[in-house]
Amino acid sequence: MSNFNLKKKRTLRGMLFPAAILLLLAASPLHAAQADIAISPPVTPKDTARYRMVATTTSGVGIASQRILTLDARGLPARGTPNKAWHMIPEAMRMGRYLPLARPARFFGEKEYLDEYEPDGWTTKIYWGSAKETPKGQPIVIAPEDDGKRSQLYDAQSGKTSLSLRREPAKGWGWGQWSNEDLQVRFSPDSSLRGNHLVHGNFLPHIKFAVSQHDFLEPLRVQTGDGNLHAPIPVTWKPVPRAIGYFVYAVADDELKKEYVIWTSSRRATHGMQSCEHSDRVRTLADAGVLLKPDVLSCNIPMGIFAGYENVMIMVYAWGDDYRASYPPRPTNPPKGWKPDWRVSGLFFARWSGIPGTEKLRPVP
Repeated sequence: MSNFNLKKKRTLRGMLFPAAILLLLAASPLHAAQADIAISPPVTPKDTARYRMVATTTSGVGIASQRILTLDARGLPARGTPNKAWHMIPEAMRMGRYLPLARPARFFGEKEYLDEYEPDGWTTKIYWGSAKETPKGQPIVIAPEDDGKRSQLYDAQSGKTSLSLRREPAKGWGWGQWSNEDLQVRFSPDSSLRGNHLVHGNFLPHIKFAVSQHDFLEPLRVQTGDGNLHAPIPVTWKPVPRAIGYFVYAVADDELKKEYVIWTSSRRATHGMQSCEHSDRVRTLADAGVLLKPDVLSCNIPMGIFAGYENVMIMVYAWGDDYRASYPPRPTNPPKGWKPDWRVSGLFFARWSGIPGTEKLRPVP
């Protein structure tokens, strides 16, 4: 999951890594022959079992559109070693009959993740807002010895985070995950999540739900001007059906100068955005001017802020409405302490990445 935060000062070589992964995905088979499996007897839950689906559509310059699905199941108690679970999928997914959910062999913790992308001694320049010229008061410059200036930034990630699939469950909980990005297998371009689903395992009740109105978002189609970094950079995109908000992020770095430049489409200086955000939070952030509302389909990067930098990357994001289900179904006015046997949430997200001006030379397939 992408999380654009100032603490992750990765170089553009690192940021281009997902493109290499996508090329591997494109060359991978859809699915291999699958053995028959028996439906596990349901486990009586001691707490609400939770199932999360994150459906991401990626596209960009020179990258064929890809669909990435990440699944995360958690249930109490954990019975059996190791934890075993399966997601029986609808035919429309075109990925076989089921996806196996397994506890990660190695847990990659939040602190470890952040430490990997936090080089010392870098200066960060923050720009924001859609304008042809840099507004007064910009940029905010955060020198290595003056990290306190972060307090000037609006923290779009303050409070409870919407979703963290890197957070290990509490002791005693069963846990299973699946991601085609990790396994380097790909969905068919017409794969769909719509249909009947069943998730079962030795730490879960039977989680049965149907998806009818939600699905992978369509890929973003973006134009970024002629590549002249000394002029304003216009960023435009076609509307994504069912999108409820957009965000544009541009970054460049200079390893020799140890300098990192960030621009966002927000009306307020901000740390960045979680790519996995629930739809109610997306709407709140759009109302606050941190994200762009769904009727906004263009913005400008002020002229000259990336002039002189060779490594410039633009990223555009779109969010869709959440899918939610539970058993028993959530009542209109749930009583205090109401807990269902299980709860499902689905998040839908699209991202595009490219170098300014190059999409005209190499159209997105």
